[in-house]
Amino acid sequence: MTDEFGVAAGDQTWRAPLSYRAAVVVGQTVPVAAAAAFGWVTLSSNQLPGQVVLAVWIPLWTVLAFRAWTVSATLAEDTLVIRNVLSTERVLITDITKVTFPSRGRPLVITEGRPASPAVAQDPASGSHRDAGERYTVTAVQVGVVAALSGARCAGDDAADQIAAAAGLPPLPPRRPRVSREMSVIMIPAGIALFACAAALSATGRLTGSPVCGALKALGATLFLLAVTAELGRFLARRRST
Repeated sequence: MTDEFGVAAGDQTWRAPLSYRAAVVVGQTVPVAAAAAFGWVTLSSNQLPGQVVLAVWIPLWTVLAFRAWTVSATLAEDTLVIRNVLSTERVLITDITKVTFPSRGRPLVITEGRPASPAVAQDPASGSHRDAGERYTVTAVQVGVVAALSGARCAGDDAADQIAAAAGLPPLPPRRPRVSREMSVIMIPAGIALFACAAALSATGRLTGSPVCGALKALGATLFLLAVTAELGRFLARRRST
């Protein structure tokens, strides 16, 4: 067992992406710092020691930052330990009835089945032996932006399949890309055309600084970047498979 996280050496552990953890820590810092500054000013203006605020908010921020930085999921022999920012859940592998990405680009969600309630158990016509159960978000297992756009397989897919296999469930179906190859063929030239059209209109001097030109440039750049990112993901996936 490791002393810091209580994880056995043979267990499989997944960490949340570094970009996600850093973004959460930064997002927590802003409101905590704002609240601390407000408290400091309020106490100081009333002739009270503002240092009291630091004694409260610094430990609070430390705890929240540590929780955000250590977001993880651990697959043990008979338990899945889900460590999110504000909670830690332990789910028996045998109780997992569903493993899914609820929508493209969101974290993994598992469903813990429960024995049917007495009312359901006493009704033979229901044909149900388990309740729908409780759903848990596994924040550490995610599909990145590139993988979501391209539909390419990523580490999140491998983790989801490993959890499903441990629970005796079939692998997850392949994810559909947000930007298909057919869409990319249209979006790339359309994005270039829109951006070029806006640049040409600006060059005439009649619409310089117009919000219409700015909107066309933004739309063109967005279409182009989304399609190129999706194609880059598919290209990298092909390289990894060869």
